[in-house]
Amino acid sequence: MDFFEKNHQNYLKKRLAYLNNDVKILFFTKDIDCSICKKTEEFLKNLVQLSDKLSLKVYNYRVDKSKSEEYDVHKAPAILILDKQGNESGIRFYTKPTDHQLEAFIKSLLLVSGNGAELPERLEERVAKIDEMVHIQIFADKESPDASQLAEMTNQLALANKKIRADMIETTIFDNLADNYNISRLPKVMINNKREFVGLKGMEDILEEIERVH
Repeated sequence: MDFFEKNHQNYLKKRLAYLNNDVKILFFTKDIDCSICKKTEEFLKNLVQLSDKLSLKVYNYRVDKSKSEEYDVHKAPAILILDKQGNESGIRFYTKPTDHQLEAFIKSLLLVSGNGAELPERLEERVAKIDEMVHIQIFADKESPDASQLAEMTNQLALANKKIRADMIETTIFDNLADNYNISRLPKVMINNKREFVGLKGMEDILEEIERVH
């Protein structure tokens, strides 16, 4: 029996046919206290079968400690997207990317493959000037289309400057983080744990928030 329903599988195949280059997916899982990990791994294994330009490598977050340290992964499930040379894109999903998050995930694969929306010309120079590490965390659930739009924009920023990392984090999986950051409304965006905002903003507004951190 196919993992995806026929119509859904055809849709995904059509979207993934637009991948320009190979994209590598790293998935960090764990055996304990992660009911969603096996489902996420199954989802990814079936997804990569829909395109010969996708590949998947699975690591156990606790067992493969050297890999967790190499990629600076401190929680699971974690999905990292790498380009054809194996370079990190700065784009990460700490979730099973389905429902509203699926569109952002597919667009991130296309983006890293070299087939995605380019940064507006007026923002390119400003993004290039960022010379200190920027960690963007988008806290969301699967019911938030605004979070997916935020992820699409921050993923573009991450790919444009290696100093930027953009994480999509599902609060129902990482409820401890939701408690630590006192998250009551979604989506919530945190930048270097110094600045935060709730709800949807445009890319220029997000860039202004980043610039204020430094």
